[in-house]
Amino acid sequence: MKDNQIKDKKKRLIVINAVVLLTTLVYVQPCLSENQGGKQSQKVKTEHAASKKGVTKPESKPLRSQNLKIGKSLVESEGCLDCHRIAGGGLKDGISLDGIGAKRSARFIRNQLSDPEAHVEKNKAAFDGDPNLMPKPNLSRKQIAAIVEYLLSLKKTQ
Repeated sequence: MKDNQIKDKKKRLIVINAVVLLTTLVYVQPCLSENQGGKQSQKVKTEHAASKKGVTKPESKPLRSQNLKIGKSLVESEGCLDCHRIAGGGLKDGISLDGIGAKRSARFIRNQLSDPEAHVEKNKAAFDGDPNLMPKPNLSRKQIAAIVEYLLSLKKTQ
């Protein structure tokens, strides 16, 4: 692709991601909030207090399942499938994320989602020297963690 085509594609992706982000903020973000009706539950207060003391609780299966669902929802709503492909869905000729959980570490995926440009620059060999085309997603740490968990669950190539 020529430089102008790459720039145009980046601009389109940024606009698409902005629209998706606004939609996410309106529909998904309230679901991610730890507050219910402005009041924290006793469980949330206890977990917050424990986390300040360095005490961590083992992750429960329902929480993991919920994070997987949220991660999958974010992948769909944030426009990831505009450029990527998962299980036959998404961009037909896009970069497949099938099996990414067996190929990449949580840290690798988290760094890619946090700052794609810097991550590709630092890991040129992992990207076969290709330039970064992924716009920087405007995601919270919790959203990135949910997406990472979902992508790590994609262990098998479809």
